[in-house]
Amino acid sequence: MSLNSLKESVLNYIHHLTVYEYIAFGWVLFLFTTLLILSVMIANKKPFFSLLLILFNFTLLSLSPILIKIFMEKTVKRAEVRILKQEYLRFGKSVIVEGTVTNKGKIDFRECEIKGKIVKIGSNSLKNLLYLLKPLKRKKIFLKKKLQKGKSLEFRLVFNDFKRSKKDYNVTVDAECY
Repeated sequence: MSLNSLKESVLNYIHHLTVYEYIAFGWVLFLFTTLLILSVMIANKKPFFSLLLILFNFTLLSLSPILIKIFMEKTVKRAEVRILKQEYLRFGKSVIVEGTVTNKGKIDFRECEIKGKIVKIGSNSLKNLLYLLKPLKRKKIFLKKKLQKGKSLEFRLVFNDFKRSKKDYNVTVDAECY
């Protein structure tokens, strides 16, 4: 993942924050401020406990965006992806993946970002983890259609110029909806 794609991902996340995420971040900032004031107040009487409280406070502040994002994607913004058809075209050297994304969350989505990867698989489980980090091909599409709760949308990913190796490969698809 390059620096530009990381920047794009963070800006996209910030642009699509929901009311629930604003409340969660507000609560974290309130908790951070309260614990920081408390640790300053007890610094003279119990400096070791105050130092531990400050370390805990900054750890909480640094981990909270990740934990909030994970929690929101599992509850409020939950999207389920199902691959219906996967086909390799020998003459065109392409892989076509068709599937659906279903809104299982608590809010209606305005758009979805579908990310697909072609990953080499082997017999060694440690190498398979490394293959997940460096896929053979990546593809990202945006579905700019509204997706109501409980409804589904169809998508199609086309991986062009994929020379099939003798070893097996696996296609994984993930969705992030806003």
